[in-house]
Formats: sequence, C-alpha cells, structure tokens
Amino acid sequence: MVQKLRKNLGDKILVGITGVFGSGKSTVAEILGTLGASVVDADLLAHEVFEKGNPLYSVIQAKFSEAFQEGFNRKKLAEIVFSDELRRKELEAVIHPYVFKRIEEEMTKAKTKVVAVEVPLLFESGFHDCCCFTVVVKASQSVIQQRLEEKGFALEDMRVRTQAQMSLEEKCRKADFVIDNSKSIEETRSEVEIKVWEKLHSLLKGA
Repeated sequence: MVQKLRKNLGDKILVGITGVFGSGKSTVAEILGTLGASVVDADLLAHEVFEKGNPLYSVIQAKFSEAFQEGFNRKKLAEIVFSDELRRKELEAVIHPYVFKRIEEEMTKAKTKVVAVEVPLLFESGFHDCCCFTVVVKASQSVIQQRLEEKGFALEDMRVRTQAQMSLEEKCRKADFVIDNSKSIEETRSEVEIKVWEKLHSLLKGA
C-alpha cells in the first residue's frame, strides 16, 4: 500500500502531520488548511470502521467482543488496546490498511496540490514512507496536560496513550519540520507559515 500511494501521488505534495497525544496536531492541520492545503484526518477515517454498515465492523466486534456488550463502547475498546500491546497491534492490523486506502481516495479527490494528512501513528504505522514531508507538532508537558484535562482526560489516560506511541524526541529526529505549539495560536500559525508553508509554496512555484 505504501508503494502504491507513493506511485499515485502524481504532482501532489503529501504532508504527514503527527505528534504526541495532546500536542495539537489538529491545530497545525487546520492552519495548513487555511493556507491552501486539503486536510485529511486519519482518526476520522478510522472511526468509519466502527459504523455498523462498514464491512470491518463485524471483524472488530468478533475480535474485541468485550467492547460490544451493549452496543459499541469506544471507551472500553480504548481501555483494552492501551493496556495490552498485542491487542493494540491486532486492532491496528485491521484498521491501518483500511485507513491507508481511504487516505488514498481522499488524496485522489483533493483539488489542491498540497494534501496534509493528520496521522497520530505516522512513523509507527510506516505511513511516513508515503509522505513527501513530515511535520511533528510538539508542546510542553504542562501545556499538553492542561489541554487534555480541559477535554476530560484523566492523568492515567494521558499516560497510557503516550506510552503507546513513539517518544516525542524520536519523532522530532525523524521529522522534516518540527512545530512548537506551546504558545498562542498566532505564534503557531506564524511558525507553520515560515517553516512549512513557505517551503511548500516555493516547491509549487518551481513545479
């Protein structure tokens, strides 16, 4: 699937956006959207498999029946997969190929030259190999904790979800661009414009 996606890029620039839990990936994706990129959210595409009409719904229901006792319980599924690495990988093995295929579909439909894809497990899933550029969004731990607490996440939720991902330091080492989202939205936007968009824009002008 990775090779197929790269082959089908054509003249589009595919930008993968990631970061640790709560760092503000969506904020940076939205900024790129306002600057002229098409934006695709891999999490939203993944949620499609939990709709009853999706062919993968029954597959996941059979594998994770504990989360389907009284209809689908997303919180219960999260508790299962974030406490057991083998079961998390089992779920990812079902979901990732579907999400890769849906990203390809969305990328093909995009009317813009730049397509920004928000992928929480960008490097872990291997999706970075499909991308022309990768962006890691970081923020201070205190800022991340405050944001997630405001969204209703408990400290234990933050801990287990963070532990399930590659460390921020390693993600930053692998990234083409690193954006600090610890400050105001205006400062983050300025950093995205200067570090990322100007680079992409210069490539588009030279195409």
